[in-house]
Amino acid sequence: MFSALNNYYLKTIQSQPSIYRHFYNKKQSTCFWSILSTCLHLTYFAKLRSFIADYKPNIIVCTHPFPAIVISRMKQLGLNIPLAVAITDYGYNEAWYVQGINMLLVTTKEQQSFAMIKGISRERIYISGVPIASEFKPAAPKDKPKIKKQLGLEEKLPVVLIMGGGLGLTMGPDQLQSIRNSTTPKQIVLITGNNKQLYSKLTLKYKDQKSIHIQGWVDNIHQYMQAADFLLTKPGGVTITEAMATETPIILMEALPGQEEENLDFLLKNRAALYYEQEKHGSMATFLDTVIADTKQLEDISKNASLLLSSHSPEDIARLLNTRMNLSATGFGGAYYGLS
Repeated sequence: MFSALNNYYLKTIQSQPSIYRHFYNKKQSTCFWSILSTCLHLTYFAKLRSFIADYKPNIIVCTHPFPAIVISRMKQLGLNIPLAVAITDYGYNEAWYVQGINMLLVTTKEQQSFAMIKGISRERIYISGVPIASEFKPAAPKDKPKIKKQLGLEEKLPVVLIMGGGLGLTMGPDQLQSIRNSTTPKQIVLITGNNKQLYSKLTLKYKDQKSIHIQGWVDNIHQYMQAADFLLTKPGGVTITEAMATETPIILMEALPGQEEENLDFLLKNRAALYYEQEKHGSMATFLDTVIADTKQLEDISKNASLLLSSHSPEDIARLLNTRMNLSATGFGGAYYGLS
């Protein structure tokens, strides 16, 4: 339902990042959020109200602030369905903290404190972390060769995993070529997600390169993370949380304005990731040669990242909601998830 708005959002941050950053940083501006709320209501209120009337959910769970804003308005006008909001980033976006929240799932204690400042009572706040599947867990060192073999990878070569979230926005052919130019023997796995155009372009370009593995949308991301020596990605909330859970060292690049920049700051402040900047580090090839050689540095950021993790699976969160909101055991068959 919100896919059109999400597509517009992605086009804006890619084509006009400075404009999006300006408005995102206006998060303390009542005027800005009032205008945004009005636009969302005019566009989606009637459609969402009709959907809820047909679906008759027992609870509404929003993992994106835009549907939460619309549901909040509906509750002010009389909608009597519990609203849970699950924050999926590590920053402090004003849009998450809407009126009428029955339960707020936050990622950190700092977010909990900020939510209380915004007027949400402590008993409605639960530190759940970013919800991720239970499959995301560390692999024992002895199991890594087996996992690599299952994925069709060389067992003895380092694995560089490159991801950009479901949209695969991180890496283009020129940057991939720069990574290939590094002198350290390695194999590269690039997961393009739903970006079919990028998948087709890279598959054609590297079809004869055995050390480069191009994948589209896959449902075993956890295995690729377990096999990887490090992950090169943009700082999307879910992706970095999955990497923290698998104890995969994180190297960040090309943070998008807004939430991703806040995620980047969070990880760097806690020394839980490395950040590649061309102006500072020079070529990607030289940077990666240095990173691969310094296994102690990778171990340190992986350890620091694991200390930040407090994530629960969606099933755990469903049980929590079931208990805290006194829903029937079968009630979650009627949950509506307001996703991006």
